[in-house]
Amino acid sequence: MDPALETAPCGYLRLSATGIIEAVNQTLGQWIGTSIQVLEGQKINKLLPKSGQIFFQSHVFPQLKLSGELEECYFELRSHTGDRIPILANFRRATPKGANIQPSKLEEDRQKDLPTYDVILMRVHKRKDLENALVQAKRQTDEAVESLKQSNDALSRFSGMVAHDLKSSIRQMKIFSQLAIANLTDVLDDRSQDILNRLNHSADRAVYFVDKLLEYGSLEAIKGPLKPVDLNSTVEVVSKTLGDLITETSATINVGNLPTVLGLETQLVQLFQNLINNALKYRAPDRQPAIEIKATRTTNTEWTIWVQDNGMGISPKYQDRIFDILYRLHGSDYEGAGIGLATCQWIVRNHHGTIGVESQLGQGSRFYFTVLSADVDL
Repeated sequence: MDPALETAPCGYLRLSATGIIEAVNQTLGQWIGTSIQVLEGQKINKLLPKSGQIFFQSHVFPQLKLSGELEECYFELRSHTGDRIPILANFRRATPKGANIQPSKLEEDRQKDLPTYDVILMRVHKRKDLENALVQAKRQTDEAVESLKQSNDALSRFSGMVAHDLKSSIRQMKIFSQLAIANLTDVLDDRSQDILNRLNHSADRAVYFVDKLLEYGSLEAIKGPLKPVDLNSTVEVVSKTLGDLITETSATINVGNLPTVLGLETQLVQLFQNLINNALKYRAPDRQPAIEIKATRTTNTEWTIWVQDNGMGISPKYQDRIFDILYRLHGSDYEGAGIGLATCQWIVRNHHGTIGVESQLGQGSRFYFTVLSADVDL
């Protein structure tokens, strides 16, 4: 017998077509309360109450003879003390192997070349315990998911209210500074006017920053089932959206033949828009922006999409941090909130992919992300 079966937590026996027990594992012997040596060679009827004997003759053996297998068959075994042991058993036809009992015990079966059956037995109360544990675990999981959903909804409402109140206060501050500049021009010196102008600019940035944080927080709200999306159409939409900026920077965008992938179209549009916008924003001062977008098949189920530019590039020591939310590589030198690439990372992860960058300072950057092929069955 396989050593794994010998000490398995479930019962095991090998049964001949005429009902002779050829082999038994330790677990079943312990359930019955009888040694393996005593059980092997006995008829299965010795372990069955009268009703079980009738059941085996009228149902089990005919079914095994017909199909060679029987699943989740319920019956009771009888222990050496007479106690009933509820059992669920699976029967499978097995290739006859040498048994541990005397050859004469099986001579009749061997001469007739009758099959033997592997029988895996599980005590019903054990199964019920497992089923109850699974039900309890599912209930706890459902409760945790519902609690998390309620917490997220409450947090979303709270952040919305805070953002509204914060933006309202910032706008009032800006209005007062503008009134001061308009009405006190004659009495304000250059330094004072510069301070008020800086205050205006800071107010605008604060509102912009709050809006971007809300935009990042709302990504979860537009999750849904992934559907086939043609990336060629997606990039075309983004090119039209950024048309003015592309013209202003005299940029060229070369798009290869892109695949149809599984995704959420709105999120993929946002992903490409952020990557292309970054390439235009951080362009090199001594050359016109050139962006190339292409795709390579990584595996049978996955594509890698590349967005390459000839811009300023990123030092290797910062490449692990640029996808962190609120991280701004160039500080206040460039407009931004440090959320664009964090949004890209969130979107790619929501599409079961990964995102990264290959770059050298002064030599441009090549962003890449993986996405599932449209023919993948989730």
